[in-house]
Amino acid sequence: AGTSKYLLDKKHTRDSRHKVDLEILKVKCPDIQFVSRVQWLAKPPRNVRYNLSAAVGLVFYHHTERNECFSYKDCSRIVYYWQEYHQKHKGWYDIGYTFLIGGDGSVYEGRGFGAVGAHTLGYNDKSVSFSFIGNFTYHAPSQTMLTAAQNLIDCGIKVGRIRANYTLHGQRDANKRDCPGEAFYKQIRKSRRFGGRLTPYIYKFQT
Repeated sequence: AGTSKYLLDKKHTRDSRHKVDLEILKVKCPDIQFVSRVQWLAKPPRNVRYNLSAAVGLVFYHHTERNECFSYKDCSRIVYYWQEYHQKHKGWYDIGYTFLIGGDGSVYEGRGFGAVGAHTLGYNDKSVSFSFIGNFTYHAPSQTMLTAAQNLIDCGIKVGRIRANYTLHGQRDANKRDCPGEAFYKQIRKSRRFGGRLTPYIYKFQT
C-alpha cells in the first residue's frame, strides 16, 4: 500500500535531525526487541528521506498479505523482500512502512519514526504505519505481535513521535483496500483507540 510520489511542503525537510535514531529507541524503550536495518541487511534509501518534524495523531496497522514468520532469519528475509519489492516494482525510495512486526515478537526497522512513509494514500505525511508480517484475513495476529505493536506505540509517544491522543486505524479506514485483513480489522475495532473511517477517504486504486 502507499504512494510513490508526494509533493513536498514546509513540513518536509532534507535535514535528518527529525529522524529518531534506533539506538535512542533501544535505550528509551528497552521492552522492545528491535531489529535494525543493518541487521536485516537493508539497502540504502534511493533518495533523501523527507522527514516529519512533529508528532502524528494517526497510527495505521497494515499486513503484508503473504507468509508469516516466526524467527529472526525468516522475518529478516521477508522484510528484505518487501524493501526490494517497494524499490524495484513500486519505484519508491525505500520500504514503505515505518516499522514491521514479526511473528517472533520483534520490531523490524523500516523508515523509522520521523520519516514520511509510503503506505497509506493521502496520509503518508501525517501518520505512522506498522505492518504485521503475514496474511491476517482469516485470523488475527498473535498476542505477541499485538503486544509488540502496542509497546511500539507507547515508545512513539515517549519519544514525541506519536501524540498521546492518537487514533488507531486499518488502512481500509483511509483507502479502498482490504488491508489489514478482515480478521485483523475486527480485532482493531475492539481497541479503545479505534478511530474508524477517515475523511478524506481515498477510492483511487493503489498500484
